[in-house]
Amino acid sequence: MSAGGAASVAVLVFGMVVALALAQPSLDSAKNELEDAREEASKELVSIRSTEFSITSCTHNNTTGRLNVTIRNSGATVIPVDELSFVVDGYLRSLSSDCGKNLYPLGSCLFYVKNVTTPSRLRVVGPYGIAAQCDVGGA
Repeated sequence: MSAGGAASVAVLVFGMVVALALAQPSLDSAKNELEDAREEASKELVSIRSTEFSITSCTHNNTTGRLNVTIRNSGATVIPVDELSFVVDGYLRSLSSDCGKNLYPLGSCLFYVKNVTTPSRLRVVGPYGIAAQCDVGGA
């Protein structure tokens, strides 16, 4: 091998070493971000699997026009009340409650809405799209 060939090999090797030295911090950062994303996705999957609720009572008082809904958190995670959506006969409604900001595991809460005329179906949608529904009974 001539002196020029050895010099070009040395330049190429030096260039590869410099490129790897420059790429290493970016690769470490990308690896750490990937690990963080996997950990976050794993935690969210656990939350999805452990979030469960049911409607234990769903009645409408024809005299007062008040719809009463009792929801029981039968899962293992705390459900923020403001993350519950109530769909009455296909229309999104806001219901009031006296249970505070969270529905704790194995706890129940009464939700109510006034001025509802003869509802027939209620669907409650919670975090992660988990839902429960009931046919409304009259009282």
